[in-house]
Amino acid sequence: RSLSEAPPITAKGSTLSLLLRRESILIMVLFASMGAVQRLINTYLPTVLFFEGIDITIADSITAVLVGAGIIGGILGGNLVDRYGAKKITIAFFLSSSLLMAGAFFVRQTLPTVILVSTMGVALWGIYPALYLLMREATSVSIVGTSYGLLLSLGMLSGIASISFGGLLMENSPYLIFMLGA
Repeated sequence: RSLSEAPPITAKGSTLSLLLRRESILIMVLFASMGAVQRLINTYLPTVLFFEGIDITIADSITAVLVGAGIIGGILGGNLVDRYGAKKITIAFFLSSSLLMAGAFFVRQTLPTVILVSTMGVALWGIYPALYLLMREATSVSIVGTSYGLLLSLGMLSGIASISFGGLLMENSPYLIFMLGA
C-alpha cells in the first residue's frame, strides 16, 4: 500500500468490539493504574520528601531524577520488550514498581531514597512500551490511533482521581502515598 492511500475505514461497531475485548479492557485497566501512580508520585513526592526533612529544592531535584530515570526506563523498557516480549516485561515492571513503592514507605534517609526513586522512575515509565504494544496486538492496527488515544485519556483520568485521593492521604499520613501507589 502506498503512503498516499487512505487507511481502511473501520465501522464503529467493529472498533468498539475490539476495544471491549477482555484483553483490551485489561490493558486499559493496567494503563489507568500506571497513569494514576505516576501522577500521584509526581505530584506528592516533593511534599513527602519535604516532610521528611529534605530541603524543597533538593526534594524537587529528586523528583526530577524520577522523571529522568523514567526517560531511561522508556528506552530500556522498549528494548526489553523487543527481547523478551511485552507480557513478561509488563509483569516484571508492575511487580518491581509495586515492590519499590512499598519499600519507599519504609525508607527515610536521603541517599537510599534517591536510589529508590531512580529505580522507581525506570520501572514506572519503562512499562509504557509494553502496554502500547499489547494494546496494538489486542485491537488492530486499523484503530491504533483510537486505542492509544483512549489509553492516554484513561491515564490522565485516573491521574485526576489519584491526585484527589492522594490529597486526602497527605493530610493524615503522607507516607501512605507510597502504599497507595504500590
